[in-house]
Amino acid sequence: MARYTLISAEDAEESFGISEKIDYPYQDFEDEQEIRLYDGDLVLTSDFTSDATQDWNPFNVIVDGDLTVRGNIDWQDWGSGCFLFVTGNVVAENVTLRGCPNIHICGSLRVRGAIFGTQGDDGGVLRVEGSTKAELIVSLLYFSMDFEDDVNAMVIGSPDLIQGCKVDAPADDCEEYFLPDFLDEDGAIEEEALLEAILEGAPYLRND
Repeated sequence: MARYTLISAEDAEESFGISEKIDYPYQDFEDEQEIRLYDGDLVLTSDFTSDATQDWNPFNVIVDGDLTVRGNIDWQDWGSGCFLFVTGNVVAENVTLRGCPNIHICGSLRVRGAIFGTQGDDGGVLRVEGSTKAELIVSLLYFSMDFEDDVNAMVIGSPDLIQGCKVDAPADDCEEYFLPDFLDEDGAIEEEALLEAILEGAPYLRND
């Protein structure tokens, strides 16, 4: 793993204006969550993940540059929240987000497979200032997504939760898009089955 330095909430605010971009009061939790700064472009040859062993992710991350992940970005938080803030562009195989992480990308987002968010009732948010390209974008169970520039992807979810782009179908009525193994008997997405396929790189979309 690339090296990072720990910075204070005061330094994060002064250098990056985090609170203007992130809807999460990270400064209130400075004593409980460290802030990791990767200074410059970051290239990883494996997955980039939060700490899945704890409900409340114990760190926040700032990448001051581009983030290239030759694997998945898999971020989750089932506690009070956390953030991943990237000043440049992001490239990854897939982006999977669960619970209440706040992800803010100041540049573009390029994903070979899917951007997937779910169970964001306590504040899960993805915001992308630049353009976004992916095979699939899915928002389930209150996870919010905000795209401020062009989006090139098939988009599944609620227009109330996905801002800045056209939504192709709701998550509870998308039989024409997904293979049967990823839908329940009513045609709604089976969340866990789809998430597993995305992370494993298995097919999930219909080709006909």
